[in-house]
Order: sequence, then structure tokens, then C-alpha cells
Amino acid sequence: MSINKQRFIRERAVESMEEMNRMFEHLEELGLKRIYINQEPYANVRQAMFFKNDLTNNYFVHEKDSIIEVTTKYWRNDDNPVNRPTTWKFSFNDEATHIVTGRKAYAEFNRFFKIPELQDFMNEEDLIKLSFNEETERYIESASPVLDYNRKYQGTKIDTIYCYDLNSAYAFVISKKVIDFSVPYRTNDVVQEGEIGFIYDEHLSLRHKGCNANIIFKMRDPNEDELKYIRSWFNEKMVSTGIRRQKAKDMLNLPIGYAQRKNPFFRSFVVNICNEYIQSKIDKNTVLYNTDSIYSLTPRDDLILGKYIGAFKLEVQNNFKYIGNNYQFGDEIPTYRGIPKSWFRSFEVMTGRKWDILTDYVPVRLNKYKYLVEENRIEKEDWWNEEED
Repeated sequence: MSINKQRFIRERAVESMEEMNRMFEHLEELGLKRIYINQEPYANVRQAMFFKNDLTNNYFVHEKDSIIEVTTKYWRNDDNPVNRPTTWKFSFNDEATHIVTGRKAYAEFNRFFKIPELQDFMNEEDLIKLSFNEETERYIESASPVLDYNRKYQGTKIDTIYCYDLNSAYAFVISKKVIDFSVPYRTNDVVQEGEIGFIYDEHLSLRHKGCNANIIFKMRDPNEDELKYIRSWFNEKMVSTGIRRQKAKDMLNLPIGYAQRKNPFFRSFVVNICNEYIQSKIDKNTVLYNTDSIYSLTPRDDLILGKYIGAFKLEVQNNFKYIGNNYQFGDEIPTYRGIPKSWFRSFEVMTGRKWDILTDYVPVRLNKYKYLVEENRIEKEDWWNEEED
């Protein structure tokens, strides 16, 4: 199987340990060779396939920090009723897994938005001003989602906090304006009305009307097909739970990130507009904020509340604590960047008490399930018992 055919591999979630183990038993009965990515000289399944390891005689197991992925064409269930190349994903913590890759989300997104790759519209003289990393397959110049906190209250307990969350921030931006790549761009000029400009710096910083910019694009209103895509996935997110809700969120968010591989101007436009919008709402009572959220010491009557795209949701919480950009409400499971929430639940099971952001160390790989490499099966960790389930 060639590397280009990798794009046709579907992704599906496996929701139980029992189904995962039935899959392993079935693949062994077929006499297939297991290629365990973590022990082979390959970084991922795509690379392993490049070196002539096809799915006819092999299957691939890739164990990560909190999920395991099995790629095969010899397993099916109600969600995948015929044998076809599929990557099956199982969470070691009973959490919803991403069943959509950035590549697939972007392909579907681009059926509607038709964002061109840079080489399709930029001349060579301008294209070489951007740097492309061949290893990561991404342009280096990249907008960074804003993320910051008030040092004054870090490490303290705040009795009452007002949490404002922006509904689908990225979708909000592209439901208002998008870049019109069908119109030839201009360079080294002043941005005019209805245009957006960029500086060739590490973040592809935006420039608005009246400012000088290195490259300038026309903007336009999104068309009906583009709005249909946004609304359909937003509505799905609002009414769904679990895997379906996660997929809807992914279909709105992952294409923006994946655009860094194809058209970093598009991604930088979306991310930087989000940043500017949130930063315009920051005041002296803000203790923590990011691309789509504001945590305030006081109510914010100026933030419009609602259930539609671009409105804020409000939650009032007690006993708020934060360290850097990581935070916790009372003794609830915290939001800690880069750490699955399930690891904190496992901490509670192991210790019999709640985790505290102000006093406890961050847990490391405390998964509910584990993969036994030699036995080729999933088992529950000994310290999880049936009562905890």
C-alpha cells in the first residue's frame, strides 16, 4: 500500500475493553503479523506503510499516552459493517476519542470553503518568504492562540469566579468574514477598507485598515454553502454528547489547525481575529483568559449571553484556584493543559482523596486500562475495582 493511499483509512472508536480484546484475538487467529509501532523503527502507521508493510498480512498497534490505535482491514462492527482499512481507537480512560483526523476534517471543510494551497496562487518570489518544515509538513510562521493569566491572584483561592465561554470561537470568525483568495493579493502597501494584511513575522501578525503590510488580501462574506457547513456542525455539537459531540467539535476546529500545512494565512487570520476579539474584552478584573474564555472576578454585563455562535455562556463557580493557565473549581477535576482529566480521577481512586492544584504533584499516565504487549490484550489496572465503575 503506497503512502498516498493512507488517506482512505477510516477512523472509528472502540467503546469497550471487551471489543478490543475480541479484535486482537480475531487478528491473531487470521495469522497476521502485528507491527507494534512503539518497538519498530517507525514513528507512526503512515511511515510503517511507506516501508512496504501493507494491511494484507499485517496490522498495526500504536500505543500512546492515553489511547491505543489498531489499524487493520479485518475487523468490522455495526459502525463499520464491511472489512475495510480502518484505524480503531480505544481510550485507556473511557473518554471520548477523536475519530476524525485533521486531514479528513480539512478535506470535508474544504469541499465548502475551497481554501487554496499557497503554491496555487502565490508567485515564487513571495512564497520563499515563508519557511516550510519538511519533517512536520507545516509552515513555520504560525499564529499562537492567546493564553494568559493575572499574576496577582495565582496560587490563591477566589471565592466566586464568573466564567464566560465563547461559543465556537473559530466558527464565529469565519461566519463573519473570510479571506477571498480568488482575488490577486497585493504586497508592501497600505491595507484598505475590506482588506486584511499580514506581516512576515513568526506569527504572521495581522494588519488592519490604514496600516502597512507585507501582503494584503481582500475579504468577503461567507457564502451560503460555507454557512451551511458551520451551522450544521454547530447544531450537531449543541444537541449531541460523547463521541458525536466530539466529532462535531473536531469538524469545526481541526480544519483551522490543519490549514497550517496548506495555507497559514487562513489559519493566522482565524486565530489572530479570535485573539483580538478576546483581548478587546479583557479588563482589570480578568484573572485568566484564552482564545475563547474569560474568567472574571466580577459579572460582565457587556458580554452578550446566548446559545448561538459567538455568544458567551456563563457559569458562576466557587472556590476557584489556578496555577499559570491551569485551574480548578473547588475539589473538582481540574483543567490542566496536556494532562487528561482521567488521570486526576485515577489519582482519586488510588489515594482515596481529591487532587488539589495548590498542593499536589501533577499525575503521570494514571490510566484506567493498560496494554499488555506480550499477551496482546487490554486489561484494567489492578487498583481499579468494580465498585469504582
